[in-house]
Amino acid sequence: MAARYDIRLACVPFTAGTALACMIPDKATATAAMILGPCTVMLALWFLRRGGRSVIIAALATAGMFCLCSSRTGVAPYRQPGGLSERAMDSLCSVIDSLEFTSGETGPMIKALVTGRQEELPEHVSEAFRQAGTAHILALSGMHLCLLYGLLSALMAWTGGNKAALMARSVVSVAACGFYCAMAGNGPSLFRAFLFVLFNEIARNLPGRGRNGPNIFCAALTVQLAIDPSDIRSAGFQLSYLSVLAIMTLYPKLDSLYPAEAGRIRKRIWSAAALSISCQLYTAPAVMLYFGTFPRYFLIGNLVGVPLSTALIFASVVCIALEAAGICPEFALRATQALGQALILSMETIRGLT
Repeated sequence: MAARYDIRLACVPFTAGTALACMIPDKATATAAMILGPCTVMLALWFLRRGGRSVIIAALATAGMFCLCSSRTGVAPYRQPGGLSERAMDSLCSVIDSLEFTSGETGPMIKALVTGRQEELPEHVSEAFRQAGTAHILALSGMHLCLLYGLLSALMAWTGGNKAALMARSVVSVAACGFYCAMAGNGPSLFRAFLFVLFNEIARNLPGRGRNGPNIFCAALTVQLAIDPSDIRSAGFQLSYLSVLAIMTLYPKLDSLYPAEAGRIRKRIWSAAALSISCQLYTAPAVMLYFGTFPRYFLIGNLVGVPLSTALIFASVVCIALEAAGICPEFALRATQALGQALILSMETIRGLT
């Protein structure tokens, strides 16, 4: 039983130490790193020689502080620009630009949803999403990677359910999600989602191992902070992990309040509402801290915006694939544009309620 909690035992003090190091002034980080490094080694040696849970907790907390203090500012190791991934993203953007939409807002909207590049998106559209409580739709995150993961799983369903097929699907899914993250710049929230996919697939394929949500959460958090401790200061990083924590802890309790026997459609609506409420409750303090506001109509915004954006992403992927092949029909473009305009109009309508 104790082994089940090893990763959690490592995650909590390491994360706490990393967070605590944020309070150290920038001028003192070099000195702090020189002190914390030897302390970490001494505590680790003490633990190896004499053991003790309190010693390993202190060592991990000190290691978290040391990692942040010693980390260099700038581009993280997994966010280096250039290479094949950047060329692939430029090619993808070129295909999106070649789609002949009659509305000038549809192309930038699709580019924001699929690639994360929001530079061309009109300011009033971005503001409408923010005030409607759906800004997370425009920021590449776990939702986008889940859609990619689901699409890949559906496309590879023909391989069957034997062990070799499941292993092949896992390899393809992890490779595709990793390459997409690299294309999109490996933002903190997107990299978090990739780590979840990676550890989930590892747990699925290891014999005698089951997928455990809290362990995957702790493993992803620890690994991401070990790679780039400065992520802990990122609003996207904090909001992403808080949202996942809400989904794992509060959402199941809220979802169970409405029984499935009450009706399939009403149950789905309640599940979507419970998901939105859970995430907003957990992220509200961080949202207030970083943005100084709280979207009052977030529930309506998410109930409308998430299904529309999901449909728009899938329609956009179809149009992009057909356009790359040179056979994108007019009706597909018009249908995709209608979805994009419906999404923008709904967000601006909800914004008008504030």
